[in-house]
Amino acid sequence: MTKLSHQLLGVSGSLLILSVTVNPVYSFFFYVGNAFPDIDVLWNDFSNYKTKWYSHRGITHSLLIPVFLLLLAVAFYLAGKKFAFYLLSFAAGVLFHDLCDAMSPTGIPLKLSYYPRFKLWTLYKNRSLSEAVVVLFLSISLITVAVFIAYKQRAVDNLFHNSYISVMKQIAGGQ
Repeated sequence: MTKLSHQLLGVSGSLLILSVTVNPVYSFFFYVGNAFPDIDVLWNDFSNYKTKWYSHRGITHSLLIPVFLLLLAVAFYLAGKKFAFYLLSFAAGVLFHDLCDAMSPTGIPLKLSYYPRFKLWTLYKNRSLSEAVVVLFLSISLITVAVFIAYKQRAVDNLFHNSYISVMKQIAGGQ
């Protein structure tokens, strides 16, 4: 998946996180987590020599990393650490990135080694029209769900606010 595709999906996913948590910091950590697996491009020349350390979609794309981070976030939460939700948001971003890459023909490492590879469905080919279609569909879907959640949350807030005002008027002797 191209950098632009990951960025667009990262922003879309961050909006969903924001609509659920109403906390822009969690949304930020999700976005950073979504970008994290591609840090491997900093030390990679994309040659044919592939190891878990020396390749794109190598160790930084392993499914074990977000699973470990999620377990660590749960442990911190159970220990009463406030930053557990930041780590959870970061881990969710990493997992989201990995699952998006798992829909390509190359897939992602299942373990810490380069092989075996994990593929969800082969929905797109990198840098192709099919990638653009999948990214647009996922982005529009995520944004639609985010808007729906935000709208419903606002409707619920208004309902409780209006009910509270009605009760206060009745207590005060009004209608």
